[in-house]
Amino acid sequence: MAGYHAAKILQRKLVSPSVVVLDLEVATTLKSFQAGQWIDFVVPPYDWIGGFSPASLPGDLPKVTIAVKRSKYPPAAWVHSEESKVLGRGVKVQVGGKTVLDTSNIDKQAVVFCAGGIGISPLLSMYRQWNVLQQKQHSRKEDNRLPSASFFYSVSREEELVFLDELLETVSSPRIPND
Repeated sequence: MAGYHAAKILQRKLVSPSVVVLDLEVATTLKSFQAGQWIDFVVPPYDWIGGFSPASLPGDLPKVTIAVKRSKYPPAAWVHSEESKVLGRGVKVQVGGKTVLDTSNIDKQAVVFCAGGIGISPLLSMYRQWNVLQQKQHSRKEDNRLPSASFFYSVSREEELVFLDELLETVSSPRIPND
C-alpha cells in the first residue's frame, strides 16, 4: 500500500464502556503529521480503511494514540474485537486530512476548543499542541504570545468522559503568566 507506514499495537485500553484507546508505534516517520489530522488505519489482511484522529502530538512520534468508539463500522468493530488485543499486532497508517491547528491567523483575545464525545481526539491533539507552543513562547519570553485557551467537552453520559484525568490535570496545573 503506497504511502502507508508499518505500525504495531503497543497498548490497548478500554477507557469507557464504549471507547478503546490504542497506542501505536510507527516504524517510520510520519513527517507530515500535524495536530488535528486523522490517520487512515488498515489491518492486514482486511481491505477496509478506518479513519481515526490521533489524540497524540506530532512530537510524540513514533507513538500515535487513537481513541475509537464502538460501532458497526468494520475498522471500529475490529478495534473492539479480541483480535486487537494482540500486542505487537501489525497495522498500517497514513496521514490524511487538512484540518490542523493553524496559529497564523488567531485572534489574540482568546481561543476556545469545543469537543463532543469521541470528537475530543483531534481537538485534544490541537489543545496539547497549543499548550506546547505557549510553553515554548513563554520560555523564550516572546512578546507576541498566543492567547489563553479554554476547552469545553461534552458527552451524553459521564462514564464516556475519556482523557478526563489529563484535562483536569491541565486545568489544575499552573498557568502561563500573562506578564
